[in-house]
Amino acid sequence: NNAILIWGPRREYRKIESGEITLKPQPIQYGEVVKKAEATIAPLAEKKNVRLIIDESRAARVPICVDALRLQEIVLNLLSNAVKFTPPGGQVFFSVECVKLDDDVVHDKVTVRDTGCGMKPDYIPKMFEPFSQERQTADTEGSGLGLSIVKKLVDLMGGRIEVSSEPGRGTEFTVWLDIKRAQLPPKAPEQVSGGGGELRGRRVLLAEDNAMTTEIARAILASRGIETVCAANGRGACRLFAAHAPGDIERVLG
Repeated sequence: NNAILIWGPRREYRKIESGEITLKPQPIQYGEVVKKAEATIAPLAEKKNVRLIIDESRAARVPICVDALRLQEIVLNLLSNAVKFTPPGGQVFFSVECVKLDDDVVHDKVTVRDTGCGMKPDYIPKMFEPFSQERQTADTEGSGLGLSIVKKLVDLMGGRIEVSSEPGRGTEFTVWLDIKRAQLPPKAPEQVSGGGGELRGRRVLLAEDNAMTTEIARAILASRGIETVCAANGRGACRLFAAHAPGDIERVLG
């Protein structure tokens, strides 16, 4: 049984950089992306005693044609960062607003705002660079690629991202996207999840050193019917993989 490496921030960034990732838009309701984001992030926010506020009252109530997996990846990276850098008792605000609705395009504004530690002005121009982490602390370590991936994906989708931040006052990300309206009835969520159907009902091994990233990945995989066992690093993953019977672990994700 050969291990196949198919997931992880570093590999994801390399795939985007090399042009391996192409968008696969399919019909979906915007609300489905919001619900999946809430289902994934809400338990993490609750565990940290961070209040998660979601406002989709001004979202367009029409089917859209978009790569749901990539849109979900943008939203989850921004929300997980917001929760990560917001202290207990703080708030994370997430909203989706249709600023203009044309016959064939939905012009959307996605906002993620937190009451966390914020960033210094001289760091903001560098924040989308790979492995750039001004705010990293002992309990917020990660790959340093989350925001780089967000920027690459937003660019790939033809959108733009803006940020405002102040030390001690929090950070606000705004993503502007022009999304085509769907001409066909929206498909069921599992049909637009972007893959993973061949792993439904199987077990995978996830190697990831950041606890929050692990929880997000575990939630996404579970939503696709995939069982996950986790290791904090490559060495632990090797031990877990060796401890399982041949064929028991379908793939190794890292």
